[in-house]
Amino acid sequence: MSIQRVTCCGSALPGTRSRYDRRAAASIDPAGHRNGGAAVVPALVAAAGERASRRFLEFFAANIRNPHTRRAYARAADEFLAWCAAVGMPSTGAVQTVHVATWIEAGTCELAVPNVKQRLAAIRHLFDWLVTGQVVPVNPAASVRGPRHVVTSGQTPVLDPLEARALLDNIDAQHIPGCAIAPLSD
Repeated sequence: MSIQRVTCCGSALPGTRSRYDRRAAASIDPAGHRNGGAAVVPALVAAAGERASRRFLEFFAANIRNPHTRRAYARAADEFLAWCAAVGMPSTGAVQTVHVATWIEAGTCELAVPNVKQRLAAIRHLFDWLVTGQVVPVNPAASVRGPRHVVTSGQTPVLDPLEARALLDNIDAQHIPGCAIAPLSD
């Protein structure tokens, strides 16, 4: 297998999809079933054997309680494993840290930082589950750092006493229906 050069936000990486056709790419639903209840696992997981397939389905069925988290993690796992298959990975055992880092870096070009961090959390959690079940020897996503997300807005502003007084003085309680508040006195 050869390592390909990653170009961020320029040309698409092999196996990446635009955000518009991600839903069509999902091969499992939140419960791990598709097509009338038949269990479907990605090709890389199936190539790793029966134990890997069972452990993969158990991850979504027994390990994640919230249905929204389950759906998001299933989508992230499916997209990552489809990307790995497109770049030539034979099975989940061949996935290395550089592959996870490359996929995360590609995601930062088209997704918001919280979405990329959620996808990395899904891959970490999945591979932790596979390591615990002795399907893969190490977690390739454990040492990958996600993008940094700093929230600079959205904090509640604090009013000083003069601003609070001006705000309260500008409220006309007589024109509010059902308001029985007496005017505040100094």
